[in-house]
Formats: sequence, structure tokens, C-alpha cells
Amino acid sequence: MKRPVMMLLVVLLISTFAVAACGSKDEPTPEAGATAVATSAAKAVVAAKATEAPQAAKAQAAEPTVAPEPTVAEEADLNLSDRESGLDKLDSYKASWSTSWESTEKDQSTGKETTSTGKWAWTEEFVRDPRSSHVVWSTESSDQSSGGMEITEVGDMSYVLMSDADGNVSCIASTREDANSTTAGSMFNPTSLGSISGAKYVGRESVNGIPAKHYRYDQNAAGLLGLGTVKGDVWVSTDGEYVVKETTSWEGGTGGIFGLATPGSTGKGEWTWEVTEINQPIDIKQPEACVTASSALPILPDAKDKIQAGDAVMYSSATALDKVIEFYRNEMGAAGWQEQEGGMETPDMAMLSFAKDDMTAQLIASNQDGQTGISITVTK
Repeated sequence: MKRPVMMLLVVLLISTFAVAACGSKDEPTPEAGATAVATSAAKAVVAAKATEAPQAAKAQAAEPTVAPEPTVAEEADLNLSDRESGLDKLDSYKASWSTSWESTEKDQSTGKETTSTGKWAWTEEFVRDPRSSHVVWSTESSDQSSGGMEITEVGDMSYVLMSDADGNVSCIASTREDANSTTAGSMFNPTSLGSISGAKYVGRESVNGIPAKHYRYDQNAAGLLGLGTVKGDVWVSTDGEYVVKETTSWEGGTGGIFGLATPGSTGKGEWTWEVTEINQPIDIKQPEACVTASSALPILPDAKDKIQAGDAVMYSSATALDKVIEFYRNEMGAAGWQEQEGGMETPDMAMLSFAKDDMTAQLIASNQDGQTGISITVTK
């Protein structure tokens, strides 16, 4: 019997006995009073149960059914051989891998120790359709040396930016062999240092706004290259099964990387790998440094192996030599270039010169193993 029903019975009994104690000729006998009490109590119980039943049913219907979260014991260990697996199913993303380290090398003959530090930062933006990407890699070290590269892929072209000691930037552009691919290219990520086998499940968390499963590992589970004692955490998306984030620290080891290149050297360091901006708009364009006079020159539709370096462009074509000459006379004229005197034509080679404003474009085309090789250089 539930508490509200019990309280109602108690109240009814107390009230009945109070009336009976006052006495009256017209009052019912004790037996009759008891019967009345029992009858009233029974009615109260029925009424109370009738009221409680729909309320309980209503409360039960209002509570949503939630699937229980997997416990640690229900999740299998994580075996991870490829950090970029699953990324090819995303429309776009930004990936980064940054690391810093300190290493101490000991001179085997003198016993003198030298400590150095270093770091690198790698970022990649990727759009699946139409396929384009932008990669920036920079390195620094305590000996003041630094380096890096920047590669942009747009359409059928790949652009590589390089800087000299004076900070001058030059661009080399070339045709991409995988221009029609809509999958992620080869990425620079912790997979290049080894795999993970048997990482233990920790729980579920949201990382970078993405629901993920959290795992933890050490050097016994991490097949990383000679990094000594290792501690790592990795988060794998619950929808897509790609690595959202990984943080790793290490100490000791002589793996030949991170400054640990000589026998007896030791070190410590850490890295963070993560994926962000998933399926968000990313606009990747041809670098401004690669927009030169030669980038605006007309190019045959069947161009192959195209390379653009500064104000020069070179490529090959299956178009016959005479048709190549005809194409450039028409297209250069349409673009405002005027053919100059002094050109030369033979059955196997042609040299033509065009002028526009303060620029001159020198065209050389020749037969090469069944193809026509074409190069154009623009000078001022």
C-alpha cells in the first residue's frame, strides 16, 4: 500500500472513531460504524489507485528511452595503423601536426654534452570536390636554422613556393598527375613514425565539436620509432572512424629523429595532431606569387607535363608542330600580342617572338619523340 492511500485510511479511521465517541441514539452500532469505515476506506483505495494509474502511465510515457553508454569493458582495444583513414569521406577539413623537442648529445670521446631544441608545424587544408589542397610546413631549431615549404594544388596545377636567404619568394608550378582524384592525398602525420596496437578505451568525449571515443596508450602499445617512454591519448570519431586528435609525449630513446641521431643521445618532446573545420567552406586559390606574365599565356587544351617557373612555361602536346604555330599566332594575337620579325620555321622546329606593352614573349616549339615540346619565356 502506498503512502497517500495509507494516510487517507488513517484520517478516515480517526474521523469515524471521533464521531462514535460522541454517542447518539441515531448513530450506528460499533459493528455498523466499522463496516462504514471499511467501505469508505475501500472506496478511497479504489479512487486513489484510479488517480495514480494514469499519472504513473503519463510519467512513464514522458521519459524518453536512452540507450546506455558503452562501458569501458564493452569497448575493444584500438589498433591504429593509419591516422588519415576515413578522411577521404569528408567534404573538407584542416589537419595539423605540430611537435617540439629537446635533445642532448654526448661526445663519446670527451664526454661533453650538447643540448639543442627544435620544432615543426605542418598544416593542410583539403577540399574533396573539386579537389584542392594547401600545405604549409615550417621548421625551427636552436642553431638558428629554419626551413619549410608551401604547396597549393588547384585544378590541374600544383604550385610550390620557395624563399631564398633574402626572403624573396619564387614559384614553380607543374601539372598534377592526380588532378581528377577526389580523395585526400598522402598526408604528413604521426603514421610516418609508427602505429598503435592495443590502446585502452577511456570514455566518450566531444573534441573539436566532434563526438569521439577516447583511448590511451604507452610505449607498449605504440610502435613508434625509438622514442623511449611514451604516453599518448587519441580520440577517434564515433561517426566516420577517423582520428580527430592525438597528443603524445616521450622521453629518452635514440630513434634518429627529433635530434636523436647519435649513439648515447637522449631527449624528450611532445606532439599534437588534430583535424578541424570538418565539412566547412574552405577557399583554396592559386598563390599570388604564382600569378606572373607567363601564367596568362594561352596553352593548348591537350597540354601535358606543364611546368611554370617564374615568367617561363614549358609543356608537351600531341598537336602537330604546324598546328601549334597556327594556334599561337591566332591566340597570341587575340590576347593583344603582336608577332615580331626575325622568327624561324623548319619542319622540326619553330621560333617566334611576340611583343605586348613592355614585354616580349619568345616561343620555341620542336618535335620530340612524337610530341611537340613547347616553351615560352616572357621578359621585360
